[in-house]
Amino acid sequence: MNKLRVLHIIPSLLKGGAERLTLDICASLNANENVECLLVTLKPLNNYSDAGYSQKIIYCNSKVVPSLTSKPLIDIVELQNFISDFKPHIIHTHLFEAEITAREIHYPNAAWFSHLHDNMFQFKNMTLADWLNKRRITEFFEKSWMIKRYRKSKNAFIAISNNAQSFFRQTLPKDLQLITLLHNAIDFSRFESPEAVMPSGNIISMATTGSLVDKKNQIFLVDVVKELNKRNYKARLEVLGEGVNRAKIQKAIDASSLNEQITLHGNVAKVEDFLKNVSFYVHPAYYEPFGLVLLEAMAASKVCVALNGQGNLDIHREGQNGFIIDPANASAFAEKLIELSQNQELFKHVAKFSHEFAKEYDIHIYTSKLLEIYLNRRKELGLSSAY
Repeated sequence: MNKLRVLHIIPSLLKGGAERLTLDICASLNANENVECLLVTLKPLNNYSDAGYSQKIIYCNSKVVPSLTSKPLIDIVELQNFISDFKPHIIHTHLFEAEITAREIHYPNAAWFSHLHDNMFQFKNMTLADWLNKRRITEFFEKSWMIKRYRKSKNAFIAISNNAQSFFRQTLPKDLQLITLLHNAIDFSRFESPEAVMPSGNIISMATTGSLVDKKNQIFLVDVVKELNKRNYKARLEVLGEGVNRAKIQKAIDASSLNEQITLHGNVAKVEDFLKNVSFYVHPAYYEPFGLVLLEAMAASKVCVALNGQGNLDIHREGQNGFIIDPANASAFAEKLIELSQNQELFKHVAKFSHEFAKEYDIHIYTSKLLEIYLNRRKELGLSSAY
């Protein structure tokens, strides 16, 4: 029996939700004896080499850069040769650089998929003011470039949230509206902890994880800790992740003399080790395409308190697996943490419900659905069933 050959392509394996999901998908697919899945990166960058992933990574030095004013850069020989040799039944790309590079290759024997991890800014509809903005004109050109190639490859799309699906329904042409909603998933066994860490006395222990960039909004939590201190609660916050805002966040911590309460750990190999030791998971992002980290925290029986990041609403059940503070307000956020610390029955209920809820988002359930999507698409295209 022939195996279904699946090729995933991503720009690199720098730390991020898209990268982690892609690794989990490939590992889960390869656990199926009827599937052979390979992962290609376009850059030799891997921040997950010490995180327990055994997935073989193939590096293909390839790149495409369209240009409005000069000859485009098209260097796809390595990727093209690899695809010709592997002969994939499925080509599944992640993030814009992989989108634009892979679609330069004509390979009609595969079903092509794009993973919509977020609302890619290149695809935003143009406004009147945008036509006076050089950057937006360039992005419009890139979008037009991609649409032609999506049509040629008979592309299908997978959206990670209702927010992402809605965005692309509004920004893609009607003939490219084959967008399937498939919520993200986690390796549940990696993060699972059925026992909650109950708050004790006036101590509130928290963790948050994500790139230190504006949209993740970690600096908001400095104000939350200050609000807790005003109410005579001793807060402890572990901040996991790295990014351009590290110095700004550290400056805010220093200015408020909170170095003993807030620690910036940078990127860590095993987020789960930090989750084991805290009561709460706090998520201050004002834009979140989905929120894998929230599911990971739920699997670890953490009680989640978050801001409205749009995409995270897909997995939020108010009062059951967490709480949303909307609009963003540090005082209200702190009050919710205190309320949950004082109400142990509510805390236990939310922690237990969260743990059970996260089970439904296990990566093996996800890849079973993904395989069905793959095979149905090949059938629609009149391609062989492969296995």
